[in-house]
Amino acid sequence: MTPSSSTGRQALQRFRRNTSGIAATEFALIAPLLIMFLGVVFETGRGWLAYQNFVSVVDNTARWAARFPMFEARVRTGIPSYITRSTVGMDVDELDLTLRSASKSAGGVVQEFPAHDFFGGTSDMDWSAILDRENFKVGEAAIIVTGRYGFKPLFSVLGDTEVTFEYNVAVNPFFSRSYKYLDGDSDWEHYNVR
Repeated sequence: MTPSSSTGRQALQRFRRNTSGIAATEFALIAPLLIMFLGVVFETGRGWLAYQNFVSVVDNTARWAARFPMFEARVRTGIPSYITRSTVGMDVDELDLTLRSASKSAGGVVQEFPAHDFFGGTSDMDWSAILDRENFKVGEAAIIVTGRYGFKPLFSVLGDTEVTFEYNVAVNPFFSRSYKYLDGDSDWEHYNVR
């Protein structure tokens, strides 16, 4: 046995027995996974918050528009100013909203006035099924708001990634007795319960 090989063997045995840096080595191996996991949790939270803000904007827009169902000037100007003031943390440039009024008839859905777009249109979204889904009756009018929002996660700097949220809501202007498109009285109990 040569002296250099025995010295090498002894050095290797000393290295195997030495555990003083093992925790740092294990942490260095696991740290990228932990950081990635925390990033995914953070981005999921941001995504849920953005979705909740978006749904709140669409719901509140429909409720506000139902207060003035004749779609007068204060609706056309009030909705954009409400949205720009109430969307903390939302990129309004990524928001598309369309407001329309429709009612059910025996032959299908009748649009009461032309759709109006705010910040961009959502005319390609299917909105007519919402009257059936929300149990509107024949002859009963509704204010319908459809919305789309493009959420850009922080990791989209690595690539062009965008998550698109779509949502629509129908509100009955039951408290507006002067709504000319509404046949008869609305079912107060039905819409008040929702």
